Amino acid sequence: MMFSGILLKSKAAVRTIAIAGLVLLLLVNVMEMYGTVFFKIDTKGMIDFDRFALLFNTIAFLSTLLYLLLSAKDMEKVGVNYAEYLALIFFILCGITMVSSFQSLLILFLGIEIISIPLYILTGSDKRNLRSNEASLKYFLLELFQPG
Repeated sequence: MMFSGILLKSKAAVRTIAIAGLVLLLLVNVMEMYGTVFFKIDTKGMIDFDRFALLFNTIAFLSTLLYLLLSAKDMEKVGVNYAEYLALIFFILCGITMVSSFQSLLILFLGIEIISIPLYILTGSDKRNLRSNEASLKYFLLELFQPG
């Protein structure tokens, strides 16, 4: 998604690639839920895609797909950084996938961080809106002064 902004100048083409990618993810996820394994990656027991994780991932992918389909015209108002906006959404999906299938606390921590950092960026993405700037600063300060 990040490189599609360089190669494609049309926002509709970038959105089509994002929707096609989500449909492909959804299709592969549903097929894996019914027993078709495309490839096996040895994660040393840190990640396990059981039926619950696959069901949760299906719900997350479907929700994101509906979001992209229903808010296509509003998302184009982002400006020239449309592909980067979609890439941040895909990073959030990656974190959600890690959190739904973790078997190790390290993967849980990494998943939460992969979810939260793009959310901080998306919160402050509207530079002209003072509420967006304030919320982004609050998120940053909250993350900075967390105990632990």
